[in-house]
Formats: sequence, structure tokens, C-alpha cells
Amino acid sequence: MRKKLLNKTLQLYAIYSILILLISCFAFYFFLKKIYVGETHEALVLKSKMFESTYQNKLKIDEIATWNKYNTNQKIVVLKSKHKTFKEIEVFDIIEKEKIPFLEYQHPILIENKLFTLQTKDNLFEKEDIIKSILMLFVFLLVFLILGLFILTQIISVKIWRPFYQTLNSIKSFEIDKMTKFEYSESKIEEFQNLNQAFENLINTNLGIYQNQREFVENAAHELQTPLAIFQNQLALLIQNKDLTVEQASIIQKINLTVARLNRLNKNLLFLSKLEKTDFEKQEVNLSKMMQEHTVLFAEQFDAHHLIIQSNLKENVILRANQQLLESVLFNLLSNAVKHNYINGKIEIILTNTYIKVINTSLNQELVKENLYVRFQKINPSSEGNGLGLSILKKIVEINNWEIVYEYENNLHAFQLNF
Repeated sequence: MRKKLLNKTLQLYAIYSILILLISCFAFYFFLKKIYVGETHEALVLKSKMFESTYQNKLKIDEIATWNKYNTNQKIVVLKSKHKTFKEIEVFDIIEKEKIPFLEYQHPILIENKLFTLQTKDNLFEKEDIIKSILMLFVFLLVFLILGLFILTQIISVKIWRPFYQTLNSIKSFEIDKMTKFEYSESKIEEFQNLNQAFENLINTNLGIYQNQREFVENAAHELQTPLAIFQNQLALLIQNKDLTVEQASIIQKINLTVARLNRLNKNLLFLSKLEKTDFEKQEVNLSKMMQEHTVLFAEQFDAHHLIIQSNLKENVILRANQQLLESVLFNLLSNAVKHNYINGKIEIILTNTYIKVINTSLNQELVKENLYVRFQKINPSSEGNGLGLSILKKIVEINNWEIVYEYENNLHAFQLNF
């Protein structure tokens, strides 16, 4: 699945930020806990020293029980060890009805020349709450910072990348056959500006090449018109010669057919050239009437192939279009349906307010849609066509902002023109 570059970048930022957040939280918690435990150690040692300086020399052995009764966090007990130790203990709290963690410092003291152990403890539960509160505040600030960076990055990135997307949209909408100028927004970012300049140079170069090619085809087609017409006239005169043998007449007839195909090709090239550079006037056209007229014009070809014609034409379908172009569309649709059909085949013509559809039987398999409208790409290589009919049809469709759809089902080929 493809992703936008910006989204991909933000995704990497997100993964990195989450990792940093998790690592930071754990590290901050343990570091803070270590500091508090260290401070608790120092506090316990300090309390023990205060006891030694204040009470140790004054306290009597028989006063130990009373002293223990009035001191909650310090107790004097029988000697447990001659070493100073720290240990974590749990004390049941009657009020809270739960065990509370404490840190206890035990070290030996001397009362009336007898060794005892002084136990000094401090509550860790309150410190744990403080640590958690600070940690929550830290997490909140860190999350807020990361979210703020994401939002800020998104806003800044969208603004920074706007010229790129504008250039991309210009490239997508650019059509070389319409000879439109490539337009882009100036960018203060050097890479984007270089990209724009590169595209502008590339498109201008291709526009020049396309213009030269189009002019060459148009000029060549114009120049060929006169020689072809003369050639056909001479052949027509020659075939009327009474001294020709049957074999010679057959050869001349084949040459004449070839010249006729060249003439049709030449006219189609001129027509394509005209389509690419002419703005055709539009008017209200009765498409139903025009379709009926074309059906009559093709009647002889229908009969020659013994084709069954089924017409389902809605009456008085009015379409705003150029009449010449519309006639070319109908001619190409019907011509293809006849050329690529077989004897005793069928053609169905459907006309509604929104589309016209021509369905025909054929021995050909499903056509390759990618090659349908490519110039000189014949549907049937053995046909006498020049491979420009569907190209002309496609061009007229584009000029009028219509849609042409090809379908194949149950050995039936269908071209549907949506308008």
C-alpha cells in the first residue's frame, strides 16, 4: 500500500517519539525513585545522629519502654547486629487498613554501657505518591510536547509541500495536444523550484517536438492530396482503355483500391489534425433523427453481410454538439460494427437521453482496452481499415467531455457513448 511522503515521515516520527516516551518514562521513574531513596537514607542517618547527640547520653535503660511508646518512627530494641543496615519493611496501618512500605535504618547504640539497636524508619508510601505525581506530570508534558510537534510539523509540512502538489496537479491536468502552457507556483525552496524549472523545460521541449510533428503530418497530408487525386483520375482513365487484358484490368483495380485506402488514410490524418487545433461550433442536434439517417445509409452494407439489425431508439433525443463531429462518431460506431461482424451476424443499436450503445457479434475475442484508441492499432490486422477510426472517435469524445466505454460479454462487443 502506497503512502504519501509526509505521512511516511510522520509515521517514523511517531514511532521514534513513542520509543523515546516509553524509555524516558521508565528512566525518569527509576532515576527519581533512586534520588528519593537516597535522600531517605540521608534523612534516616541524620535522625539517628540527632538521637545520639540529644538522647543517647541522657536515656536510661528503664526509660526505653516509655521512650518507645511516645516515638513512632524510632524504636530502641535488643541488639540485633553490630553493623549498620538499611532494609525495606511493611507496617500494617490500622487507619488505612493496608500495609505501608517503610525504609528502616538499624545501627547499634550504647546506653549505660550496654549495646542496643536503634531502629529509625521513614514512610516510603508518601514519597512513592510524590514520585508518581511528578511522573504523571512529566508524561503529560512530554505527550503534550510530542503532539504539539506533530501538529506543528503537519501544518508546516503542508505549507512547505503545497508548491509540490500544485506542480503535480498541473502535470496531471496538462494535455500536450491542447498546447496549454505549463503553470506552476513559485517556491522559495530550492529543490522544488529546480523541479519546476526541469518540468517546464521538459514540457516546452516536448511541446515543440509535438508541434513540429503535427505540422509535418498536416503538411504531408495536404501535399499528398493532389498527387493522390491525380493518381486516382489517371487510373480511372486507364481502366477505361478497351485494349486492356483481364489480367491488366485486375492489377489496375487492385492499385486503385490501394490508392483509395491511401486517400482515406490521408483524409483521416487531416481530420485528426483539424480536431486537435480547431474549436468546433456547437448547436442543438436531433440525435434520434441522425441515427435513423445513418442506419438507412448503412442499409446496403447491412444487407451485403445479411446482418440482423435491432434498433431501440428513443425519439427526439436532443444533444448540443457539432453536427460534423457527431456524424463522424455515428459513422465510426456503425462502420466498426459492420467491419468486424460476420455473415448473418447481429447489430443492436440503443439510444437514450444519456447514452448511445452499439452492440455487435464478432469472431474476434475481447479487445485489449489499453490499445483500443491507439493510432494505427487495428482491431483486426487483416481488415482494410487504417486504424484511425477509434482514435478519431476518442478524440471527439474528449473534445466534448463525453465518455466512451467498451464492454465484452457473451461474445458480444459493445461501445457505449455517455454524454
